[in-house]
Amino acid sequence: MGIINWFIQKSLINEAKRIAKWARENYNSVKKGNPNLKDAELHFRMFMDYHGFMIDDFNNFKDDHKEYVKNCCQTIEGLCYKLAMDSEGFKDFMVLRLVQFTKYMDHYLYSLGFKKQTKNQKESILKTLGI
Repeated sequence: MGIINWFIQKSLINEAKRIAKWARENYNSVKKGNPNLKDAELHFRMFMDYHGFMIDDFNNFKDDHKEYVKNCCQTIEGLCYKLAMDSEGFKDFMVLRLVQFTKYMDHYLYSLGFKKQTKNQKESILKTLGI
């Protein structure tokens, strides 16, 4: 493995660890305050909190962007993929690197006790993200 490959791989792993840690902390906090919310609703709330949005902000989104967010937030993995891939650091990565990142993200989320998404959920989310 070349030095550039190693550096990119290390960066992807570190970002997956960072986001997984954020997800665990925030999921627990949001769940504690809203014990009756379903997981997709919790993930949506986490998305809103992450960006500092209020529900009125979301209502002003275009309909296609609302669906994009809702589809990504159906699983914790989807929320985490979205947060990473919307960041500047991921804008110019090749699809192969993005898929590689999703595998790291899944690994670190599952190591923190999150349940696994289904194959169909992952395919739907990756399609939404354009991967």
